[in-house]
Amino acid sequence: MISQAKHIAGIDAIRLIAAILVMFFHYGFWSGAYPAGAASKISQGLISFPQLYAWTDFGWIGVQTFFVISGFVIAFSGERADTAYKFFVTRAVRLWPTALVCSTITLLAVLLMPNTSYGSLFMAYLRSIFFIPFGTYIDASYWTLGIEVAFYAMVFGLIAIRRFKWIKLLAVILGLQSTIFWATYAIAASSPNSVLFQHLRHLQDSRVMELILLHHGCFFALGIFLWIQLTKQSSRANILWSLLFAATGCLQIYGVTLSFYYKFGINQPLITPIALWLLSLVAITLAVVYNKRVHQAPEWLIASLRRMGLMTYPLYLLHQTAGLALMGELVKWVFNPYLALFSTITLAFAAAWLVCTCLEPPLQRFTREILLRLKAQPKPVLADIL
Repeated sequence: MISQAKHIAGIDAIRLIAAILVMFFHYGFWSGAYPAGAASKISQGLISFPQLYAWTDFGWIGVQTFFVISGFVIAFSGERADTAYKFFVTRAVRLWPTALVCSTITLLAVLLMPNTSYGSLFMAYLRSIFFIPFGTYIDASYWTLGIEVAFYAMVFGLIAIRRFKWIKLLAVILGLQSTIFWATYAIAASSPNSVLFQHLRHLQDSRVMELILLHHGCFFALGIFLWIQLTKQSSRANILWSLLFAATGCLQIYGVTLSFYYKFGINQPLITPIALWLLSLVAITLAVVYNKRVHQAPEWLIASLRRMGLMTYPLYLLHQTAGLALMGELVKWVFNPYLALFSTITLAFAAAWLVCTCLEPPLQRFTREILLRLKAQPKPVLADIL
Protein backbone atom coordinates (compact mmCIF):
# COMPACT_ATOMS: atom_id res chain seq x y z
CA MET A 1 0.00 0.00 0.00
CA ILE A 2 1.22 3.48 -0.91
CA SER A 3 0.09 6.35 1.28
CA GLN A 4 -0.83 9.47 -0.67
CA ALA A 5 -1.85 12.41 1.47
CA LYS A 6 -1.29 15.11 -1.15
CA HIS A 7 -3.15 15.60 -4.40
CA ILE A 8 -1.66 13.54 -7.20
CA ALA A 9 0.02 16.09 -9.43
CA GLY A 10 0.88 13.71 -12.25
CA ILE A 11 -2.77 12.90 -12.88
CA ASP A 12 -3.39 16.56 -13.69
CA ALA A 13 -0.91 16.33 -16.58
CA ILE A 14 -2.47 13.05 -17.79
CA ARG A 15 -5.90 14.71 -17.78
CA LEU A 16 -4.66 17.56 -19.94
CA ILE A 17 -2.98 15.20 -22.41
CA ALA A 18 -6.25 13.25 -22.69
CA ALA A 19 -8.17 16.47 -23.40
CA ILE A 20 -5.61 17.46 -26.04
CA LEU A 21 -6.03 14.07 -27.73
CA VAL A 22 -9.79 14.59 -27.91
CA MET A 23 -9.33 18.12 -29.26
CA PHE A 24 -6.90 16.94 -31.94
CA PHE A 25 -9.35 14.20 -32.91
CA HIS A 26 -12.16 16.70 -33.48
CA TYR A 27 -9.99 19.28 -35.24
CA GLY A 28 -7.61 17.10 -37.20
CA PHE A 29 -9.83 14.14 -38.10
CA TRP A 30 -13.52 14.22 -37.31
CA SER A 31 -14.36 17.62 -38.82
CA GLY A 32 -13.16 16.48 -42.24
CA ALA A 33 -13.49 12.69 -42.25
CA TYR A 34 -17.26 12.71 -41.72
CA PRO A 35 -18.76 15.51 -43.87
CA ALA A 36 -22.33 14.65 -42.79
CA GLY A 37 -21.53 15.08 -39.09
CA ALA A 38 -22.23 17.96 -36.75
CA ALA A 39 -18.54 18.89 -36.54
CA SER A 40 -18.37 19.48 -40.29
CA LYS A 41 -21.59 21.48 -40.27
CA ILE A 42 -20.37 23.65 -37.40
CA SER A 43 -17.23 24.51 -39.35
CA GLN A 44 -19.38 25.13 -42.47
CA GLY A 45 -17.63 22.27 -44.24
CA LEU A 46 -14.45 24.33 -44.54
CA ILE A 47 -12.20 22.28 -42.26
CA SER A 48 -10.40 19.20 -43.52
CA PHE A 49 -6.85 18.04 -42.83
CA PRO A 50 -6.36 14.68 -44.61
CA GLN A 51 -2.63 14.88 -43.96
CA LEU A 52 -3.36 14.78 -40.21
CA TYR A 53 -5.81 11.88 -40.21
CA ALA A 54 -3.22 9.23 -39.35
CA TRP A 55 -1.95 11.40 -36.47
CA THR A 56 -5.31 12.33 -34.95
CA ASP A 57 -7.91 9.65 -35.77
CA PHE A 58 -7.30 7.83 -32.46
CA GLY A 59 -7.71 10.88 -30.20
CA TRP A 60 -11.14 9.83 -28.94
CA ILE A 61 -9.31 7.44 -26.60
CA GLY A 62 -8.84 10.39 -24.24
CA VAL A 63 -12.42 9.90 -23.04
CA GLN A 64 -11.68 6.37 -21.81
CA THR A 65 -8.71 7.75 -19.90
CA PHE A 66 -10.97 10.40 -18.35
CA PHE A 67 -13.31 7.69 -17.06
CA VAL A 68 -10.50 5.71 -15.42
CA ILE A 69 -9.20 8.86 -13.72
CA SER A 70 -12.74 9.68 -12.60
CA GLY A 71 -13.11 6.27 -10.97
CA PHE A 72 -9.85 6.82 -9.10
CA VAL A 73 -10.51 10.44 -8.07
CA ILE A 74 -14.14 9.98 -7.03
CA ALA A 75 -13.24 6.99 -4.87
CA PHE A 76 -10.46 9.13 -3.39
CA SER A 77 -12.78 12.06 -2.60
CA GLY A 78 -15.80 9.94 -1.67
CA GLU A 79 -13.87 8.30 1.16
CA ARG A 80 -13.10 11.76 2.57
CA ALA A 81 -16.66 13.07 2.38
CA ASP A 82 -18.17 13.32 5.86
CA THR A 83 -21.72 13.30 4.50
CA ALA A 84 -23.47 12.62 1.22
CA TYR A 85 -24.45 16.29 1.02
CA LYS A 86 -20.82 17.42 1.27
CA PHE A 87 -19.95 15.00 -1.51
CA PHE A 88 -22.78 16.45 -3.58
CA VAL A 89 -21.56 19.99 -2.92
CA THR A 90 -17.99 19.22 -3.99
CA ARG A 91 -19.18 17.61 -7.22
CA ALA A 92 -21.71 20.36 -7.96
CA VAL A 93 -19.13 23.08 -7.32
CA ARG A 94 -16.66 21.32 -9.60
CA LEU A 95 -19.06 20.65 -12.48
CA TRP A 96 -21.83 23.25 -12.66
CA PRO A 97 -20.07 26.66 -12.73
CA THR A 98 -17.71 25.56 -15.51
CA ALA A 99 -20.54 24.02 -17.52
CA LEU A 100 -22.55 27.24 -17.16
CA VAL A 101 -19.66 29.45 -18.31
CA CYS A 102 -18.59 27.19 -21.17
CA SER A 103 -22.16 26.61 -22.38
CA THR A 104 -22.75 30.35 -22.44
CA ILE A 105 -19.54 30.99 -24.40
CA THR A 106 -20.52 28.26 -26.87
CA LEU A 107 -24.05 29.67 -27.14
CA LEU A 108 -22.67 33.08 -28.09
CA ALA A 109 -20.35 31.49 -30.66
CA VAL A 110 -23.16 29.50 -32.29
CA LEU A 111 -25.53 32.47 -32.35
CA LEU A 112 -23.12 34.14 -34.77
CA MET A 113 -23.36 31.24 -37.21
CA PRO A 114 -25.70 31.36 -40.24
CA ASN A 115 -28.93 29.33 -40.34
CA THR A 116 -29.08 28.91 -36.57
CA SER A 117 -32.29 27.45 -35.15
CA TYR A 118 -32.72 29.55 -32.02
CA GLY A 119 -35.38 27.37 -30.41
CA SER A 120 -33.42 24.11 -30.63
CA LEU A 121 -30.23 25.95 -29.68
CA PHE A 122 -31.81 27.34 -26.52
CA MET A 123 -33.12 23.91 -25.53
CA ALA A 124 -29.65 22.42 -26.10
CA TYR A 125 -28.24 25.17 -23.89
CA LEU A 126 -30.69 24.36 -21.08
CA ARG A 127 -29.92 20.64 -21.31
CA SER A 128 -26.23 21.43 -21.03
CA ILE A 129 -26.35 23.71 -18.00
CA PHE A 130 -28.81 21.52 -16.10
CA PHE A 131 -27.14 18.20 -17.00
CA ILE A 132 -30.26 16.73 -18.58
CA PRO A 133 -29.13 13.21 -19.51
CA PHE A 134 -31.07 12.93 -22.80
CA GLY A 135 -31.23 14.97 -25.97
CA THR A 136 -28.79 17.15 -27.87
CA TYR A 137 -26.38 19.53 -26.15
CA ILE A 138 -24.82 22.87 -26.95
CA ASP A 139 -21.61 20.92 -27.60
CA ALA A 140 -21.47 17.22 -28.42
CA SER A 141 -18.72 16.74 -25.83
CA TYR A 142 -21.32 17.09 -23.06
CA TRP A 143 -22.49 13.52 -23.70
CA THR A 144 -19.89 12.30 -21.20
CA LEU A 145 -21.20 14.50 -18.36
CA GLY A 146 -24.36 12.43 -17.99
CA ILE A 147 -22.24 9.31 -17.62
CA GLU A 148 -20.03 11.01 -15.04
CA VAL A 149 -23.06 12.19 -13.07
CA ALA A 150 -24.56 8.69 -13.16
CA PHE A 151 -21.36 7.35 -11.58
CA TYR A 152 -21.33 10.16 -9.01
CA ALA A 153 -24.93 9.31 -8.11
CA MET A 154 -23.97 5.72 -7.35
CA VAL A 155 -21.14 6.82 -5.06
CA PHE A 156 -23.47 9.41 -3.50
CA GLY A 157 -25.91 6.61 -2.72
CA LEU A 158 -23.24 4.58 -0.93
CA ILE A 159 -22.28 7.58 1.19
CA ALA A 160 -25.93 8.41 1.90
CA ILE A 161 -26.59 4.96 3.37
CA ARG A 162 -23.21 5.04 5.17
CA ARG A 163 -21.86 2.14 3.17
CA PHE A 164 -18.95 3.66 1.30
CA LYS A 165 -17.03 0.49 2.17
CA TRP A 166 -19.14 -1.17 -0.53
CA ILE A 167 -17.25 0.83 -3.18
CA LYS A 168 -15.31 -2.30 -4.09
CA LEU A 169 -18.56 -4.23 -4.58
CA LEU A 170 -19.85 -1.41 -6.76
CA ALA A 171 -16.68 -1.62 -8.84
CA VAL A 172 -17.10 -5.38 -9.27
CA ILE A 173 -20.73 -5.00 -10.38
CA LEU A 174 -19.98 -2.17 -12.82
CA GLY A 175 -16.94 -3.93 -14.19
CA LEU A 176 -18.56 -7.34 -14.60
CA GLN A 177 -21.63 -6.02 -16.41
CA SER A 178 -19.31 -4.31 -18.88
CA THR A 179 -17.18 -7.44 -19.19
CA ILE A 180 -20.19 -9.62 -20.00
CA PHE A 181 -21.51 -7.12 -22.54
CA TRP A 182 -18.26 -6.45 -24.38
CA ALA A 183 -17.10 -10.08 -24.35
CA THR A 184 -20.44 -11.11 -25.87
CA TYR A 185 -20.17 -8.24 -28.35
CA ALA A 186 -16.67 -9.28 -29.45
CA ILE A 187 -17.76 -12.88 -29.97
CA ALA A 188 -20.93 -11.88 -31.85
CA ALA A 189 -18.95 -9.51 -34.08
CA SER A 190 -17.55 -12.54 -35.92
CA SER A 191 -21.08 -12.91 -37.37
CA PRO A 192 -21.99 -9.28 -38.13
CA ASN A 193 -25.30 -10.18 -39.79
CA SER A 194 -26.56 -12.22 -36.85
CA VAL A 195 -29.60 -11.15 -34.85
CA LEU A 196 -27.50 -11.18 -31.67
CA PHE A 197 -24.91 -8.75 -33.03
CA GLN A 198 -27.57 -6.41 -34.38
CA HIS A 199 -29.25 -6.42 -30.97
CA LEU A 200 -25.94 -5.70 -29.26
CA ARG A 201 -25.29 -2.84 -31.67
CA HIS A 202 -28.67 -1.40 -30.70
CA LEU A 203 -27.68 -1.62 -27.03
CA GLN A 204 -24.33 -0.03 -27.89
CA ASP A 205 -26.20 3.02 -29.22
CA SER A 206 -28.64 3.18 -26.30
CA ARG A 207 -28.34 6.23 -24.05
CA VAL A 208 -30.06 4.35 -21.23
CA MET A 209 -27.39 1.66 -21.38
CA GLU A 210 -24.74 4.37 -21.25
CA LEU A 211 -26.33 5.89 -18.15
CA ILE A 212 -26.41 2.59 -16.26
CA LEU A 213 -22.70 2.34 -17.18
CA LEU A 214 -23.11 -0.85 -19.18
CA HIS A 215 -20.66 0.47 -21.76
CA HIS A 216 -18.15 2.32 -19.61
CA GLY A 217 -18.47 0.68 -16.19
CA CYS A 218 -15.21 -1.19 -16.73
CA PHE A 219 -13.28 2.10 -16.82
CA PHE A 220 -14.75 3.46 -13.59
CA ALA A 221 -14.28 0.05 -11.97
CA LEU A 222 -10.65 -0.03 -13.05
CA GLY A 223 -10.10 3.43 -11.58
CA ILE A 224 -11.59 2.29 -8.27
CA PHE A 225 -9.42 -0.81 -8.14
CA LEU A 226 -6.31 1.23 -8.96
CA TRP A 227 -7.23 3.49 -6.04
CA ILE A 228 -7.66 0.49 -3.72
CA GLN A 229 -4.49 -1.24 -4.89
CA LEU A 230 -2.24 1.82 -4.90
CA THR A 231 -3.49 3.78 -1.90
CA LYS A 232 -5.42 1.41 0.38
CA GLN A 233 -4.63 -2.29 0.39
CA SER A 234 -2.46 -4.11 -2.10
CA SER A 235 -3.61 -7.63 -2.91
CA ARG A 236 -3.46 -10.21 -5.65
CA ALA A 237 -7.24 -10.07 -5.99
CA ASN A 238 -7.13 -6.32 -6.70
CA ILE A 239 -4.50 -6.89 -9.37
CA LEU A 240 -6.58 -9.61 -11.01
CA TRP A 241 -9.70 -7.44 -11.03
CA SER A 242 -7.67 -4.60 -12.51
CA LEU A 243 -6.28 -6.84 -15.25
CA LEU A 244 -9.76 -8.17 -16.06
CA PHE A 245 -11.25 -4.71 -16.41
CA ALA A 246 -8.24 -3.47 -18.36
CA ALA A 247 -8.89 -6.33 -20.80
CA THR A 248 -12.57 -5.34 -20.91
CA GLY A 249 -11.49 -1.78 -21.71
CA CYS A 250 -9.63 -3.13 -24.73
CA LEU A 251 -12.81 -4.89 -25.86
CA GLN A 252 -14.77 -1.65 -25.46
CA ILE A 253 -12.21 0.16 -27.60
CA TYR A 254 -12.63 -2.58 -30.21
CA GLY A 255 -16.38 -1.99 -30.05
CA VAL A 256 -15.90 1.74 -30.68
CA THR A 257 -13.79 1.06 -33.77
CA LEU A 258 -16.51 -1.24 -35.13
CA SER A 259 -19.10 1.44 -34.40
CA PHE A 260 -17.14 3.94 -36.50
CA TYR A 261 -17.25 1.47 -39.37
CA TYR A 262 -20.91 0.46 -39.17
CA LYS A 263 -22.30 3.92 -38.40
CA PHE A 264 -20.02 6.17 -40.42
CA GLY A 265 -18.21 3.92 -42.87
CA ILE A 266 -14.87 4.90 -41.33
CA ASN A 267 -12.12 2.38 -40.71
CA GLN A 268 -10.46 3.16 -37.39
CA PRO A 269 -7.10 1.85 -36.16
CA LEU A 270 -7.28 -0.54 -33.23
CA ILE A 271 -3.72 -0.99 -32.04
CA THR A 272 -2.94 2.71 -31.57
CA PRO A 273 -5.87 3.61 -29.25
CA ILE A 274 -5.40 0.43 -27.22
CA ALA A 275 -1.66 1.10 -26.87
CA LEU A 276 -2.26 4.72 -25.85
CA TRP A 277 -4.94 3.76 -23.36
CA LEU A 278 -2.75 1.08 -21.76
CA LEU A 279 0.08 3.60 -21.66
CA SER A 280 -2.24 5.99 -19.80
CA LEU A 281 -2.85 3.27 -17.18
CA VAL A 282 0.89 2.91 -16.69
CA ALA A 283 1.18 6.70 -16.41
CA ILE A 284 -1.61 6.88 -13.80
CA THR A 285 0.06 4.14 -11.78
CA LEU A 286 3.45 5.84 -11.91
CA ALA A 287 1.87 9.19 -11.01
CA VAL A 288 0.47 7.66 -7.82
CA VAL A 289 3.56 5.62 -6.93
CA TYR A 290 5.94 8.56 -7.36
CA ASN A 291 3.60 11.28 -6.13
CA LYS A 292 5.69 12.11 -3.05
CA ARG A 293 8.79 12.43 -5.16
CA VAL A 294 6.96 14.68 -7.63
CA HIS A 295 5.93 16.93 -4.75
CA GLN A 296 9.60 17.48 -3.97
CA ALA A 297 9.85 19.41 -7.24
CA PRO A 298 9.85 23.24 -7.22
CA GLU A 299 6.57 24.79 -6.15
CA TRP A 300 6.11 26.50 -9.53
CA LEU A 301 6.12 23.10 -11.25
CA ILE A 302 3.52 21.67 -8.88
CA ALA A 303 1.38 24.78 -9.34
CA SER A 304 1.72 24.43 -13.12
CA LEU A 305 0.61 20.81 -13.01
CA ARG A 306 -2.36 21.80 -10.88
CA ARG A 307 -3.26 24.50 -13.39
CA MET A 308 -3.11 21.91 -16.16
CA GLY A 309 -5.64 19.81 -14.30
CA LEU A 310 -7.95 22.78 -13.79
CA MET A 311 -7.74 23.75 -17.48
CA THR A 312 -8.77 20.29 -18.66
CA TYR A 313 -12.50 20.55 -17.96
CA PRO A 314 -13.09 23.93 -19.67
CA LEU A 315 -10.82 22.95 -22.57
CA TYR A 316 -12.87 19.79 -23.09
CA LEU A 317 -16.19 21.67 -23.00
CA LEU A 318 -15.11 24.62 -25.15
CA HIS A 319 -12.98 23.17 -27.88
CA GLN A 320 -15.45 21.42 -30.17
CA THR A 321 -18.43 23.58 -31.14
CA ALA A 322 -16.99 27.01 -30.33
CA GLY A 323 -13.56 26.03 -31.66
CA LEU A 324 -14.81 24.59 -34.95
CA ALA A 325 -17.16 27.54 -35.48
CA LEU A 326 -14.22 29.89 -34.99
CA MET A 327 -11.97 27.86 -37.26
CA GLY A 328 -14.56 27.88 -40.02
CA GLU A 329 -14.88 31.67 -39.76
CA LEU A 330 -11.10 32.11 -39.85
CA VAL A 331 -10.89 30.06 -43.05
CA LYS A 332 -13.66 32.21 -44.55
CA TRP A 333 -11.53 35.26 -43.78
CA VAL A 334 -8.92 33.83 -46.19
CA PHE A 335 -6.80 32.35 -43.42
CA ASN A 336 -4.60 29.45 -44.37
CA PRO A 337 -6.37 26.36 -42.91
CA TYR A 338 -3.32 25.37 -40.88
CA LEU A 339 -2.94 28.90 -39.57
CA ALA A 340 -6.63 28.78 -38.61
CA LEU A 341 -6.01 25.45 -36.86
CA PHE A 342 -3.03 26.82 -34.93
CA SER A 343 -4.91 30.01 -34.01
CA THR A 344 -7.94 28.05 -32.79
CA ILE A 345 -5.84 25.72 -30.65
CA THR A 346 -4.06 28.71 -29.13
CA LEU A 347 -7.34 30.49 -28.40
CA ALA A 348 -8.88 27.30 -26.97
CA PHE A 349 -6.03 27.04 -24.46
CA ALA A 350 -6.29 30.75 -23.67
CA ALA A 351 -10.05 30.45 -23.11
CA ALA A 352 -9.59 27.40 -20.86
CA TRP A 353 -6.97 29.28 -18.83
CA LEU A 354 -9.25 32.33 -18.55
CA VAL A 355 -12.20 30.22 -17.40
CA CYS A 356 -10.28 28.26 -14.73
CA THR A 357 -8.34 31.31 -13.51
CA CYS A 358 -10.82 34.18 -13.60
CA LEU A 359 -14.37 32.95 -14.17
CA GLU A 360 -14.60 29.64 -12.31
CA PRO A 361 -13.38 30.68 -8.83
CA PRO A 362 -16.02 33.35 -8.04
CA LEU A 363 -18.81 31.19 -9.45
CA GLN A 364 -17.58 28.19 -7.50
CA ARG A 365 -17.47 30.20 -4.27
CA PHE A 366 -20.98 31.50 -4.94
CA THR A 367 -22.32 28.01 -5.71
CA ARG A 368 -20.69 26.51 -2.61
CA GLU A 369 -22.06 29.28 -0.40
CA ILE A 370 -25.60 28.89 -1.75
CA LEU A 371 -25.59 25.11 -1.35
CA LEU A 372 -24.18 25.27 2.19
CA ARG A 373 -26.71 27.91 3.16
CA LEU A 374 -29.53 25.73 1.86
CA LYS A 375 -28.29 22.89 4.04
CA ALA A 376 -28.00 25.21 7.06
CA GLN A 377 -31.57 26.47 6.76
CA PRO A 378 -33.81 25.04 9.51
CA LYS A 379 -36.40 22.64 8.22
CA PRO A 380 -39.90 24.15 8.33
CA VAL A 381 -42.43 22.60 10.63
CA LEU A 382 -46.12 22.42 9.96
CA ALA A 383 -46.88 25.33 12.34
CA ASP A 384 -44.47 27.58 10.43
CA ILE A 385 -46.10 26.72 7.12
CA LEU A 386 -49.60 27.35 8.45
